[in-house]
Amino acid sequence: MKHLSFKLTALCCMFLTCGCVSYAQTSDIELLKTKWQELLTGGNQLDATNPLAAAYLSDVNQRATEIWNSLIKKPTGTDTRTCLFADLPITSRDKTGSSQITLTYDRLRSLTLAYKMPNTDFSGNANVFSEIIAALNMMSSKHYSTSQSGSGTGSSGAYGNWYDWRIGTPLRYGDLLMMLSDELTAAQMSQYVAPILSNNKAVDLTGANCTWIAGIVAQAGVLIGDADKLTSAKTGLQSVFPYVTTGDGYYADGSFVQHTNYAYTGGYGKALLATIAPLMYVLKGSAWEITYADNVEQNFYDMLFAAYEPVIYGGRMMDMVREREISRFANQDHIPGRQAIRAIVLLLDVLPQTHKTRAESMLKSWLQDSTVMKQLCSDPLEGFLEYYLPPHVITKAQELLDNADITPSETLITHKTFASMDRVVHRQANYGFGISMSSTRIKNTEGTNDEGLRLWHIADGMTYLYNADKSMYADHFWATVDYQRLPGTTVARVTRGTKDGYGTTNPNAWAGGADLDEYGAAGMQFTGMGTGTSRTLKANKSWFMFDDEIVAIGSDISLTSGTASVETTIDNKKIKADFSNVITINGEVQTRTGSSDALNGTHPNVEWLHITGDQGSLTDVGYCFPNKATINAIRETRNGSWDLVNIYEKYVDTTPRQNNFATFWFNHGTPPASASYAYIILPGKSANETQAYNANPDIEILQQNATLHAVHENKLNITAINFWAAGKIAGIQSNAAASVVLHENADGTIDLAVSCPSRANSAGIILDPAIFAIEEVLESDTKITYNATTQRFLVNTSGAYGKTFHVKVKGASITDLAKITADDPVVATQYFNLEGQRIRKPLNGQVYLTRRLHASQQYSISKNKLQP
Repeated sequence: MKHLSFKLTALCCMFLTCGCVSYAQTSDIELLKTKWQELLTGGNQLDATNPLAAAYLSDVNQRATEIWNSLIKKPTGTDTRTCLFADLPITSRDKTGSSQITLTYDRLRSLTLAYKMPNTDFSGNANVFSEIIAALNMMSSKHYSTSQSGSGTGSSGAYGNWYDWRIGTPLRYGDLLMMLSDELTAAQMSQYVAPILSNNKAVDLTGANCTWIAGIVAQAGVLIGDADKLTSAKTGLQSVFPYVTTGDGYYADGSFVQHTNYAYTGGYGKALLATIAPLMYVLKGSAWEITYADNVEQNFYDMLFAAYEPVIYGGRMMDMVREREISRFANQDHIPGRQAIRAIVLLLDVLPQTHKTRAESMLKSWLQDSTVMKQLCSDPLEGFLEYYLPPHVITKAQELLDNADITPSETLITHKTFASMDRVVHRQANYGFGISMSSTRIKNTEGTNDEGLRLWHIADGMTYLYNADKSMYADHFWATVDYQRLPGTTVARVTRGTKDGYGTTNPNAWAGGADLDEYGAAGMQFTGMGTGTSRTLKANKSWFMFDDEIVAIGSDISLTSGTASVETTIDNKKIKADFSNVITINGEVQTRTGSSDALNGTHPNVEWLHITGDQGSLTDVGYCFPNKATINAIRETRNGSWDLVNIYEKYVDTTPRQNNFATFWFNHGTPPASASYAYIILPGKSANETQAYNANPDIEILQQNATLHAVHENKLNITAINFWAAGKIAGIQSNAAASVVLHENADGTIDLAVSCPSRANSAGIILDPAIFAIEEVLESDTKITYNATTQRFLVNTSGAYGKTFHVKVKGASITDLAKITADDPVVATQYFNLEGQRIRKPLNGQVYLTRRLHASQQYSISKNKLQP
């Protein structure tokens, strides 16, 4: 058996070099086994002289040394051990006990890896092999046997968390057996695989859970040479590829939902990606290749760019799509980021050519960042990891990076509403911005298995700002932040239990927005989470996102019963350990001397503030307040630990952590009634640039009330509106709740984007841009109907699931003054000079009034009436 494996390994190495396997016989499961071994250990392809590979081997050795030293070695004679590690006694018959089984196999897997890889202290050591076999025998007889098996999400004869029996343990156990497969007898293999299959008699469940089980069954089939298991895995896996419209899985807009109501692209969605990629890689070219007659797997290939690319920023997976997983110490944003990127590297040998070319460029744009490349080729030594680095990825990533024929993709500039999971991503040249919301469809936060504690407000309109500072949401952010002052959120400050209100659905359906190229609008009608006082908090919240600014608006902030201080947090920024970030308010630097800090307290009449970043000028952030504002602020050291947010056995970490924060917020009163706020975020602007912007802003807030929020971006000539109900502003009228973005282009054309975030208007939205003269409809989505007589658009939003629809028109000169009245707020406040440049006041009564459609007439304003 061992002799045969060496021959096959050499053959497989030859095949792997060209990135594919050619099968003389499609039933050659032995070749699949060898390919899987190569993936897990790197085989003969791993170049130990490569500094990244050498560092990885060193880490493998260090981890194995710690495990070996703590392993309770087999006794002489009868094995009387009941556990293998003193800190994992496996005595509790609950989720702690089942977790310790998974953790035990996790350590055995790491030890086996060091035994199978070259250049470690454990490589080929017979004593190590003997201890591993003895450990497997003990565990399979006392803790993980065929008498303890589960089905569905339940278990029979088992205890604790069903996940450990069906998924957690088999993921580690299967890899371990695959690495040892050329040294185990058929009888041993049958014994060890039996409990894996007794727990997974069928490929069932949904989303990531289904993918995990399919991979486990396929791996077991390879280990015991059972073609039927491979067929079962392929057949069962097919269910994860079709787009869904409710429940778990991928949505056509790029959303990924798991557990019915939670945004999970970077959690369960990442798990699906990281599980299916090696499976596709190994099975490529075999009778069980993951392809189907209806080509449904193409949906998954498209999701690499629609679902994952927008939420990976600088190698980091955005926290807003990771739900409770952000509470795991060993799963801070760069870790799922690297795991997703590794999976895409493996998929290069699987993707169709057009997808492969695009993926190579996308990957190279990430990997040319040396920090990202280093992370890709390593794993943290502390904490429980869901996925480990397949060493083969080091070789493939280095080859891609060194390939001069691959051009890295340009910086991703986009605006994308993931309507089916209430998330928005806005990416510009030097920053990324994310919004996490909830609705009748998406719940606020999930607290399964004692994870995600105190994360009450992560879907209450929390905002994330990404830039070159890679540590912003890492380095123990979630262990130390004030959980009731998360950026962007409006919160009633009350005492809460660690899981108060978890699994709460926002009773309002209006959450989402409209996309127009790289700009967009977003908003949510918000009701506080939980029960009691917090549930009586109401607010309308909007964000309007342009090139170098984000406008945040809130209105109708009320606490209808109870008493509590209500706050909206502008930002809660993790700052340097020495407090050296310079903070400026209205031009005055806020000094800190010993225990005295000029920043701490209340600041009236604030027009602008600025904070320098941790990683150069591009990480600076400015804030402007269009109506001046009273701002509260604090600069503080916060002490915490990860067990504040997670006490699940696999992830618990009690080490004290410390971070410094600068926090800014509005206090709306105790309690407020119809309160409001407005601020502009200026990513990457210096203090001087922020001050200059404040003196001459590009933004005008047109309306901010219970009916609608509207802003106009002067430089870009974009109007963005969130209609909470039927209304009219800036010449745009909607007969129903909607989100609208209108862009007047320099060539006289107009782009209009419309969505129905509430999904309630099945009869359609009628837009009546009465003051715009439309000469011709140039482009239009099929669900938009234009009535040339009334110049109205009917947008059929039935079954649209919050999708944005677009229309492009050619404008005509306005000659009918009856369509333009001085009562219109846009006419009253927006003027142009004779050169067409926007001005704040009319010059000597003479203005060039374009009405945003480049009309050719000149008008003057006299006694509130327009005259030619």
